[in-house]
Amino acid sequence: MNQVLLETTQKAQRAINTYWNKGLIFFWIGILILYIISGTPSVFPSNQLPITNTGSLIPTQELSSIDYKNCPYTKSHTQISTENSLSTNTTIGYIDLVTDTEDSGIEKGEIPPIIDPTFERGTEFTSCIEPDSSIIILKDGAKTFGITFQILEAHQIIRIPLESEYYALVTYSPFAKSVNTFLIPDENFGLSGRLFGGSSLLYDYSTESLWLQPTGLALLGERTGEQLTPYPFSIISYKDLEDLETIDIISFKTGYSYDYNEKPYDLFYETEQIMGESNSDTPKLLQKNIWAESTDAVIYNYALEQITNLYNEVFSEN
Repeated sequence: MNQVLLETTQKAQRAINTYWNKGLIFFWIGILILYIISGTPSVFPSNQLPITNTGSLIPTQELSSIDYKNCPYTKSHTQISTENSLSTNTTIGYIDLVTDTEDSGIEKGEIPPIIDPTFERGTEFTSCIEPDSSIIILKDGAKTFGITFQILEAHQIIRIPLESEYYALVTYSPFAKSVNTFLIPDENFGLSGRLFGGSSLLYDYSTESLWLQPTGLALLGERTGEQLTPYPFSIISYKDLEDLETIDIISFKTGYSYDYNEKPYDLFYETEQIMGESNSDTPKLLQKNIWAESTDAVIYNYALEQITNLYNEVFSEN
């Protein structure tokens, strides 16, 4: 009798423990659901940068020395162009605007280039950019210029005045992950909002001919066939820069109201998506796989697969 009572008691205890554990599980599931429904704050504390280079939050305790005073967000955002339609002469060119190019989702002139930058000494940036942040370096005689990747990614076209009557045109195509720099006379370029082979097409303000960013070649319009002259550059992390007091880096005081800590293309980089669609059978430049490097005025475009058969009468393999 005692044995039966003991076994019954043990079974009851096990049942109680089982239901108790299940109850705890459902309790925490309920808490998690409430947390998800309620959401997280959309505004970050003023002493916490929202995004690092890896896209994760920076612990507040690691930011005690960071001050925004040298990298303020600026006040106004004025579009360079209010005309969203291109006036390119489409009867002249190597490509067809309709069948060979894709819509990037960005209107012409929506992303303004920086054509008259201001500079600060490299030492002024130690409090507001990460040590591993990429800096594009250009030399002009005794001068050294730097562009933070945050600025270049946000504007994609930056024109830097040189000691001569020429300018260095620093360009970036986020969909191709391509950086290129060219020597140009006193003229301006903007983003057309069109892509060819997954790479950005620039347009010049005078004729609105379309130029392929990774090569600097005009593909469509009155200036078809013209080639921009490459200008040497290098890419280095901020922590590896020497003689910061002698380097002029483009200021975050650009005149545009951008949050330069944002990473607008991170989601695109994490997917295998091809940007845009095309009815053309022309082989594509492989976006995400192209990086341009310039040494001694020679441009090398690297890709995981060779860039071939891309209008062979126009392009040569680099």
